[in-house]
Amino acid sequence: MTAHNLVLRLGADAAASLGLDLEQDGDIDRWFIAACLLAGRVRAPLALDAWRALERAGLVAPAALAAAGPERVARVLDTTGYPKPEGSAIKLARASATLAEHWQASVTRIAAAADDLDDLGARLAQLAPGIGPA
Repeated sequence: MTAHNLVLRLGADAAASLGLDLEQDGDIDRWFIAACLLAGRVRAPLALDAWRALERAGLVAPAALAAAGPERVARVLDTTGYPKPEGSAIKLARASATLAEHWQASVTRIAAAADDLDDLGARLAQLAPGIGPA
C-alpha cells in the first residue's frame, strides 16, 4: 500500500487538517490542546470539531485556556456534543494552568528540558490528572 493510499484510507494528518505547522512553537502549544481532545474516547472528527470551536472562542493557546477556566471551556465543548465536557474542560484547564505557571505556557520548553520521548511523555502527564504520556 502506498503512502498516498494510506492517507486516503486513514485521513490526513490531524495537525495539518487544523492548519497547524508543527515547526512553529505556538502551533505546537495549540497542537497540545488538540492532542488532549483527540486522546479521549471520542471519534476524531468530533474532537477536531471541538478544537475548532475552542479556536473560534480564542481558547486553543494554553495561556488563554488557563485564563478562561473550566466552566467556559466546558460550555464551548458542550456546543459540539463533545462527551463529558466538564471533565475534559477541567483536565484541559488544569494542564494549561500548570503549563503556564511552570513552563511559560510552552510545550517546547518542556520538550527542551526532557531527556527523551519517555521523559517528555512523563513530564506532560504530570501537567494534570487525566493527561497521559501518549
